Amino acid sequence: MSGLLITGAGLILRRFQPDDLDAFLGWRTDPEVALYQSWTAMDRDAARTFLSEVAVMPIPCAGRWAQIAVARPDGTAIGDIGLFLSADQREAEIGISLSRAVQGRGLGRSAVALAARYLFDNSVIERCLLWSDVRNAASLAMIASLGAQPAGGEETVQPDGSVLVEKCFVLPRPPGC
Repeated sequence: MSGLLITGAGLILRRFQPDDLDAFLGWRTDPEVALYQSWTAMDRDAARTFLSEVAVMPIPCAGRWAQIAVARPDGTAIGDIGLFLSADQREAEIGISLSRAVQGRGLGRSAVALAARYLFDNSVIERCLLWSDVRNAASLAMIASLGAQPAGGEETVQPDGSVLVEKCFVLPRPPGC
């Protein structure tokens, strides 16, 4: 699968392209964007390599994270979504990072909803898992607006020595999907 993945709600979810590098580094090196994330910033060379690798991965990719760009209709990358398909292909995880400049506009909710729909339409998964740091009120509100329910799971992640306590939420396969 190359190029465009899915469009809707004024967004495009697509594979990363080489000219996304500066935008990707913009949000991935922003300390406010990284505050509640479990990833760490990359330097330019590492980011270039990462984007070239994820640009050719199968989506979804059983047992591995696949990363796609969230872009405006004009193609400008404004964030990224990580998609993980479990090895048994029964569940997926979705993670999102958006540029601070576009946060708070409902774009994260729209992008996650599009990604979940894509996963349900293109795999046999039973559910999508969404994780959020318990301090990230905006993310928790977005997850609730999608209709995801608490799964009871909690995980402590320590990227770069900081402690994140993440809660797990479940978005079940829609009926008839």
